[in-house]
Amino acid sequence: MTTVTLRHRWSGPAELQALQVVADALATVGLRWADVPEAGGIEMVKMHGQEIVAARAGGPAPLDLAPVVDMPALRQRLAPVALEWMIAADGACHGIPMGIHRSNCVWVDAQAGEVPRGFEAWLQWLVQRHDRSRHPLAASAEPWQLGLLFECVLLARCGAGFHREVFVEGRPEAIGSGRMRLALEGFAALRRYVSDRALGSGWRALAADVREGRAAALVMGDWARKEFSAWSGEGEDGVREWPMPGTQELFLYNVDYFVPVQTPAAAPAPEALAQLVRALTGTGLQQAFNRVKGSAAPTVDAGQPAAGTMVPSMSFDHACDARRRALFAECAAAFFIGSATREQTLARLLSGG
Repeated sequence: MTTVTLRHRWSGPAELQALQVVADALATVGLRWADVPEAGGIEMVKMHGQEIVAARAGGPAPLDLAPVVDMPALRQRLAPVALEWMIAADGACHGIPMGIHRSNCVWVDAQAGEVPRGFEAWLQWLVQRHDRSRHPLAASAEPWQLGLLFECVLLARCGAGFHREVFVEGRPEAIGSGRMRLALEGFAALRRYVSDRALGSGWRALAADVREGRAAALVMGDWARKEFSAWSGEGEDGVREWPMPGTQELFLYNVDYFVPVQTPAAAPAPEALAQLVRALTGTGLQQAFNRVKGSAAPTVDAGQPAAGTMVPSMSFDHACDARRRALFAECAAAFFIGSATREQTLARLLSGG
């Protein structure tokens, strides 16, 4: 029996449950989920979009799945945002899309009311919550979390077109513009609502703060859904999911891929690779996996499509490469909790480091 392993950093209950869904499905087609790679087995790495591009250039080199896949049929079944990253210019197929996550979500308590119509209205909502709790916004000092918070603020205040100019195209005239200053101003306005204790916490601890009433809001992607004891809108003590105010029609996306990679050991048998792709893209597995993870299925026949204007996430390696993503996150952290001024932040972003 061919073994299948996956390199990943997932550790939450929903993530591990989703992996068990995969293991159970693979077992039905003669593939064994394993913790340790074996000779002749299939090794996969969990990647996001730009990580696949980087892997093509410098490893771990992805295996080309095109020879073992009915590519025309697969193309018809996959959402465009999933196809964008897995198909190389030469037609090679690298990676199997497993889920499409929405990053521009805000988690609030069940009594939060209607979604504020825009970012400024959300600030007023935080002012009202400030009267009940000194620090209503749960936010961590971890650069990736502050990078996501800044990205959501920029999207809410400046729109999807400006998001593309800054993060995808990297236009200096956009990065140094008055609109970028407007985004940083909005980002800075949130600082007074975040406690020093929250800044020292991880995102799962912050999710618990919202669930237990110590904070009123957490900006975090839809993967946080299973961290709450109740599904949004269910029950008096439930936690609700909002889109980030000002981004209601936008879907800030990142796609999780399982990418089979080359190893020093013997290459896996083509039939085993074909079985793997068929199993992972099967409608039943896609439905079960994404139901557990809280994501949208990349296969359109799984009945859980992503809806809205799709915007590639900077924070999760879709809008730009890892180097630029890290720069934006580091600058956001230095500005939000450090001593960097707005002009110093802009200068560092314009210089590329």
